[in-house]
Amino acid sequence: MFKRNYLKELYNVDEDISELKARKKELLTIIKQDGITEQGKYVYTETFYSIRRVVIEKFRQLVTKEQFEQSIVVPLERAEKFITSDDMKKIVREESKQSYKITRR
Repeated sequence: MFKRNYLKELYNVDEDISELKARKKELLTIIKQDGITEQGKYVYTETFYSIRRVVIEKFRQLVTKEQFEQSIVVPLERAEKFITSDDMKKIVREESKQSYKITRR
């Protein structure tokens, strides 16, 4: 009986997604450079939206020290700009997360 190779299928889907994302980026660049907004039955529309960010200095003024410490998140890349790798080892907490990658043999 033929057994379906799910790992191979998932690997191929991941490869396809990567290629499609790259192709999408390439096509969007062309569309923007050439100013294309309509072609045949297709119309390109951009939607702009705002991203809200907290101004840390103002936030710190409005909350208690404890509230501030509980809510602050510092990206590793930013922390690494200001402190040594030895100090990073002292302040970084590791957490486990699961992800997958299927490789071809």
